[in-house]
Amino acid sequence: MISISTQSADANGSVILQCPTISYYDNTARVSRVKLLDGGAYILHSGVSDGDRTLNVSTRVCAEQSAALLNIFTNYQIVIIVLPDGIFLGVISYLKTDQQKADITILIQEREV
Repeated sequence: MISISTQSADANGSVILQCPTISYYDNTARVSRVKLLDGGAYILHSGVSDGDRTLNVSTRVCAEQSAALLNIFTNYQIVIIVLPDGIFLGVISYLKTDQQKADITILIQEREV
C-alpha cells in the first residue's frame, strides 16, 4: 500500500493505492571517482541518502483515484508519500494515468519519520 497526499488541506488531495508494484529501493550511493596520474583512482563514498531515491509506481486505479492523482500532480509541488518503510516528502515527476492504470515516478526529497 502507498498513500500520496498534499501537505495542505484538499478534499481531492489524497490517494491510497492498494497493491501497487513499487521499486522501493531504487537508490544510488553518493560516490565519485577521480583518476590519478599514476594510473590509479581515488573513490570517495559519501553515503546513501533517502533524498537520492526514486520510486517507480505502477498500479490499477479507478476513475476517482485517477482524477485525484491528476489534481495532485497538476496543483502541488511537494507531496507526502507514506510507504511501508516510512513517511517521505517528495515530488511527482511523471504521471501517466487513465481510468484503469497509473504509472508514477516520485523523486524523494527527505524522510519525515
